[in-house]
Amino acid sequence: MDCACPPPRALVRTRRTVDDELQGEAHRTVSNSHPETRQRFDLRRNLIVLFSFLLQDSPSLPISNEPLVRTITWDSSSPRRRLGSSQNSPNTSRISDPPHNNDIFSQVNEENARGNEEEDRTSSFIPTLPIPDTRGKRQMDRKMRHKTRIEALKKELEPLCTDNGSAIVLLCWGESSCCSILPVPVQYPEDEVATWTEINKAWYTRRGTWGKYLPGFGVTRVDIVEISILGPKKTSKGRRNDEYIGIYTEKDTNAERRRLQYTIDNAGPMPHCSYDRYTGTVYCTSDCNCFDCLPCFDDAEDCPVKKVRAARRDLSLLDTVALMKYVFSCPILATSNDFLEKGNLVYSHRDILSEVDSWHGWNSPGLRELKFRGIAITEGWTLDMRHVVLPLMSTIFLVVVVVAKFIFGWGTAWTVGAFFIALVTLLWMWATYMAG
Repeated sequence: MDCACPPPRALVRTRRTVDDELQGEAHRTVSNSHPETRQRFDLRRNLIVLFSFLLQDSPSLPISNEPLVRTITWDSSSPRRRLGSSQNSPNTSRISDPPHNNDIFSQVNEENARGNEEEDRTSSFIPTLPIPDTRGKRQMDRKMRHKTRIEALKKELEPLCTDNGSAIVLLCWGESSCCSILPVPVQYPEDEVATWTEINKAWYTRRGTWGKYLPGFGVTRVDIVEISILGPKKTSKGRRNDEYIGIYTEKDTNAERRRLQYTIDNAGPMPHCSYDRYTGTVYCTSDCNCFDCLPCFDDAEDCPVKKVRAARRDLSLLDTVALMKYVFSCPILATSNDFLEKGNLVYSHRDILSEVDSWHGWNSPGLRELKFRGIAITEGWTLDMRHVVLPLMSTIFLVVVVVAKFIFGWGTAWTVGAFFIALVTLLWMWATYMAG
């Protein structure tokens, strides 16, 4: 077996004890022990040099881009690993520093260089995995969720879309925080009288016809409101459900009236634009700076003449909304009033689908977020003073007649009764005259 022989300069003084050893000593001695012992030490030293990358003080996993195999350099200022017997043995010896021109070191450096080149060449052919496009996936998920929600909304609103494709008008009653909503099919939406007749019929069919014949009880208010639908109303099994539950919001007429009046009072200088009442069109002149005349200017706005005329028209309609109560009770009064048309209360099949498909406010809108215009009907007791006073007086007079019979007999009772009947008749005629 071939063994590397140590150089002659390695055989120096005997090893001193640990207490006498300097930490930064440059030369280490080795004892003049037996040749086999020296060969064993030299072989161990060579193995340590060759496999020094296994004896690193750094972690086994790389933490930087440095190569895993380091080139061994000998620094005279750093402490060496002690080889041999224990420090208490007097015959211990030292291993001297290997020379820098040793063939073993050059061989190790060449192997390290070849290993680094092979590692770089291998890593250059490692395929890079594509980074998944999570943003695109989220966008697709949102689009699919929006499409699914739109289909669900169409299914929920099927009762609004009648089979024959007729238009509808939404009726609601109850409290504003929890109301019942009934879609009323309309065969001829352009005929206001026929439409109000169908609304009246649908109302009393749903609520009962007894309200027509009960004295002092009836419809007290009919108003235009904004409706939010929550969902279909629960019914017994086997029945078709055409009603919904939801809420409605009444228009603040006082605030709306103030806003319209403010628009009229603060219109500013009016251009010489003309309004054609036959066509309902405003014809602008050269001194008008509105959107229609100057569409490319950012500071353009609506025509002042058109804005003021629209505010005056809306104010006139707002003041007469309360008259819808009488149109509901007597549909013939709707002949020349156009309450439904001016209030945009009639929805066609296309209008319902447009509210669902082109809802541009939010992604995946909820059913409660869709806004519809409808008619809120309030019913209750319509008693006035005559409906309270006359029955009370009739009861009192009847009691007086009965008491007169038991005290004075039938002759006096008949006389008192005749007097009270004449008095009640006179009071009734006076109350009717005062009521107009």
